[in-house]
Amino acid sequence: MSGLAAVLLLLRPAVLGLERCFLRRPEREHAEGAAPGGNVRSQVPGADTFGDEVAQAWAPILQEYEEGGWMLAPELHRVHSEELSHPSLNVRRVHKELRRVDGDSALVRLWRGKNVTELTQPAWAPLGEGLARCFGLRLPLKPLPLAPKSTRVSTCYHLSSDGARSTELAWMSKSLDVPYASAFLVTGKFVFRQDAKGVSLDCYVGWQWLDRCMVKYVIQSESRAETAEMCGDFAGHIREVLS
Repeated sequence: MSGLAAVLLLLRPAVLGLERCFLRRPEREHAEGAAPGGNVRSQVPGADTFGDEVAQAWAPILQEYEEGGWMLAPELHRVHSEELSHPSLNVRRVHKELRRVDGDSALVRLWRGKNVTELTQPAWAPLGEGLARCFGLRLPLKPLPLAPKSTRVSTCYHLSSDGARSTELAWMSKSLDVPYASAFLVTGKFVFRQDAKGVSLDCYVGWQWLDRCMVKYVIQSESRAETAEMCGDFAGHIREVLS
């Protein structure tokens, strides 16, 4: 996210005065006196890491996924593939690794490699046909004039498996302290499949848009590149912890 966040900050002066776009989810009906998404917030650990405002932004999205299945963007794009060739490596072992909640798991190593701080890594909890949790972290940004040195990032994960054939780690991410952060969600998934060589990894990325946005191309280009880079890094960490 650091490259995408930096570019958005750089472009901000060029689009001042233009129509800004905001991510707006339809209001959902709730029981009288009930907090929006309160039930989901209690089910998805970490969704409220950055307070009620962020938790309430996640709530209708997670509620929708709980009721209808973990759906991401309308279209996902494969940006990178890896072969995790190892004699003893299989999808079941990968799934077990992804369920880890300690500080040395492959997923935590991935973020630590980005020099993040304030990383929260809650336990998994059931959501739909899998498990969900949300990481909170502070990501350093490339130095730019008048730009913050870092941004808070909230990333929600959903882990599912069909047994010995494949395991999928889907994700949705919000950068909270950059321009136009409320205009979009970056989404994607890491798909691990059993094949003749061992386990293959395919990485996908997509975007949720609910209104016009002046910098769609920039967001798409930067997040494609960052997801491809993270895919290679993630594969490397999984090889290390399972070798």
